[in-house]
Amino acid sequence: MIQTLTHTSPSVEGSIAQSNGPAVVGFGSSMKRKNMKSPMKKHRKDKAKRAKALENDKIATSIVMLANSIPSSGPTPADPYANLWKRIEDIPFPPQDKVDIASFLSKPDQVYLRNYLNAASDQSFASWVTSYLGAKYAGGGGCTDE
Repeated sequence: MIQTLTHTSPSVEGSIAQSNGPAVVGFGSSMKRKNMKSPMKKHRKDKAKRAKALENDKIATSIVMLANSIPSSGPTPADPYANLWKRIEDIPFPPQDKVDIASFLSKPDQVYLRNYLNAASDQSFASWVTSYLGAKYAGGGGCTDE
């Protein structure tokens, strides 16, 4: 009897050591535990239940129908300052001065001045442009044309 145990024992140990598959219970760290729910998994059944509940809801159906009736790709709103940018482009000054004026007026803290100049008359606009550029060149920050 002792001989049989010693004879069968290496073959049993060899088969256990060679099998790394899921048939061997309790071996290996990569084994998946049965009947354990992961807290990170999404519950797909709950989503299906909610979707089915929304199909039968009259208010939800009305909202979906209303949302589908609104054109989603409507025209993009026009730039409210397009007139101002056009007026800056039409100024008979060098391009660098036009860029300086536009960059100054584009600052968020200049919204009130931008609104005023957008609605101002041509004379008021021209007066502001000349005073702005005059102050810029008087301070030595102007560029020279060659």
